[in-house]
Parts: sequence; C-alpha cells; structure tokens
Amino acid sequence: MNRRRIFLIGALALTLLLTAGGLFVLRGQEEYVPENRVAQMDPDRSQVYLAGSGYSLNKDQKKEHQEIEKQRQQKQQTRLPSQQQKQQARAAQKAEEGPKTAGPGDDGGKKGPSQTRPSGPTGHSKRPDPTDPTKVTTTKKQGPEEENEKLPKIKTSLVNGDVISGARASFWVTVTDYQGRNVPVYSVDDGYFEVTCNGVTVSSNGSSGNKTSFRADLKDGKNVIVITAHDRAGRTASLTRRITANASGPEEVTGVAYVGIIAPVLGLGDIFGCEVELNAGDSAKDALQKCLKAGGITPTFSGSYLAGLSKPGIAAGAYISDDIRAVMEELRQTEKDPSKQNPDRIKEKDFYESSGWIYLVNGEAPEVGLNSWPMEDGDELLLVFSLAEGVNGL
Repeated sequence: MNRRRIFLIGALALTLLLTAGGLFVLRGQEEYVPENRVAQMDPDRSQVYLAGSGYSLNKDQKKEHQEIEKQRQQKQQTRLPSQQQKQQARAAQKAEEGPKTAGPGDDGGKKGPSQTRPSGPTGHSKRPDPTDPTKVTTTKKQGPEEENEKLPKIKTSLVNGDVISGARASFWVTVTDYQGRNVPVYSVDDGYFEVTCNGVTVSSNGSSGNKTSFRADLKDGKNVIVITAHDRAGRTASLTRRITANASGPEEVTGVAYVGIIAPVLGLGDIFGCEVELNAGDSAKDALQKCLKAGGITPTFSGSYLAGLSKPGIAAGAYISDDIRAVMEELRQTEKDPSKQNPDRIKEKDFYESSGWIYLVNGEAPEVGLNSWPMEDGDELLLVFSLAEGVNGL
C-alpha cells in the first residue's frame, strides 16, 4: 500500500514538473511568433490586403478594412474638387493679368513707354519679323521641307532671259540625287532625266563627266526649255528656262573642221571631202551633215548611227580585191552577189553581212555615237566604209 502511494505521488510530481517546463519554454519562444501583418497594415501605403493560400481575414479585420476603404474614398472625393478649384483660380488670374510686355527690371511691370523694347536691327522684339532678312529663325523642319531637300538637284548652263542668235541652243545639264550621286539621261536603276524644248523631246549630244550636252531647235521669239529629273526612289524635280531666239540671225562660229567620206576597201578611195564651220555645241553628226549637204549626198540615220549614203553613181566601179576577199574568207564571211549591188548607194550589210560605216576623229575611233562626240576647231572627221571589224582598207 505504501509503495503504490509513493508511485502515484512521484508520477504526479513528474507531471507537474514537465508541465511547468513546457510553459516556461513556450513563454521564452513568444517573441519569435510573427505578428499579424494584416491587423497592423498602413492604409496610407496600400489598400490591397494580400492573403496567402489557406489564409483569410476574420470578421473584425474585414470590418476594419471596409471602414478604412470608406474613409479613403471620402478623402479622394473632397481632394479632387479642391484641386480643380485651384487650377480654375490660377487660370482666371492669368487671364486677368494678360500678356507681360515688360522684362525684368522694366519698372516693375508698370505700363509705359519704357516697358516696350524697340524692334529692328538694334532691338529685340517678342516675335521676329519674317520679312526682315537680318532675322534668322531656327525651327524644326517639317515633313514636306525635309522631303524637298531629297529631290533631285538640277544644274544647267542655260540662263533665264538669254537672247540667242540662230535657230539652235547648245547647253549642258547636270543632275544629282540628294546623296550627290549622278543621275544619267537614260537609266533604269539610277534614275533618269529628260529635256524638252517647246514640248518636243531633245536628244543628248553625249556626256563629259557629269555634264550632258544638248542642242535644241528654237523657234523665233520665246522658247521654253524644261528639264525633268527622276531619282532612283521615284522623286521628281523640274527646272524651267525661258529664252528668246533670233532664229534668222547667224549662229556663233567656233572653229573649222575637215570632214571626209572614204571607201578604200571598195576601191573607191575618197568619195567626198570638205571643210565645214563649227558652231557652238556641234557634234560629229552635225559636222558630217554639213559636209554631206555640201556634197549632195543623202544620209540615212538610225538615231546617231549612219546606216547608209545615197547619191547617183556613188558606188559605181566598186570592187573587192583578192587580198580583201581572202581576209573575209578567213573570217568565214560570205560575199554577196556583186551584180545585186545598187550603184547609187552604199549602206550597211552591202557586199557582206558584217559591213557598215564607221567614223574616226583625228585617227581614233570614238566609243560613242556620232551625235555624242563634240567637235573642236581643227578636228579631222573621216567616215569610212568597213567590210568587218578591222577590214576597211586603211
């Protein structure tokens, strides 16, 4: 009996001891328990309560949140009218004051002659006069102005109001795009330009560098020459020159050239030759036509290419030597029937399919057409009939 009592008392004492120890430990850990962030949230910083999964506001917290939200909305409603009133008041005050004409130190803003500063070269006005050439304004460029700066640039030797003696005007034209690249007369990818005189297209006489030469036929009196350029992006610009012509007046003479028409490969030697006067802008074609006219010879042109010459008996007595015939056989060219040759003409593909007219200037063969080679004083132009490349009897 005593043993049982002693055991019960010991068990009770141990239980009390463990309970007391547990309470002591829990009390010591109380400072590490996180505080309720929701209950202590600052309504001025955020009105949105964030609750993680498995958490929710209790009834008291929800009621408190609704009350805070109501107060915030009331403050916002009272604040907006106040701000609007202040803005309206400031606007009304500016309207009453009107624009200020006096700067700092101008009698404290009082009206009077001393408040206004004189405009002109020695003064400074509020707004610059756009008609005053001494005023320079710097404004941001608008779209159309920027686009205008990208239009092709056209330059020409023609001058508005020029008075020209004669029925032709010689001039040059240069066209570049906004990046400084040359725009030629005829092109697909690099743009192009064209020239008209009184509505009629004017062909070029050739180019030297970026300058392209032209010669326009004029009528007596007023003439209008228009240059229209198109760059590779499709932008278009035009330039108009108005000139007056005395069509019956003499053209300016700039020199003299010799022109000869020969066909030694046909055994004809010199067909015709003469000296011609050169006018400003004359091309090899111009000089040749003057000589042909003087010799009574009719040309057939295809553009600036001379296809043939016609005159009674011009090809009479033409023949091909055995040496020339042997060269043509080596080139595998077949001679045409001589009996079918017209004695009154010499044209391309006569005698052989590879035959035609070529021209030399001072002994050299230009790589451009007759219309594109400018003639100069003292030049010698030879028109030569050739059976094939390099087979001309010279």
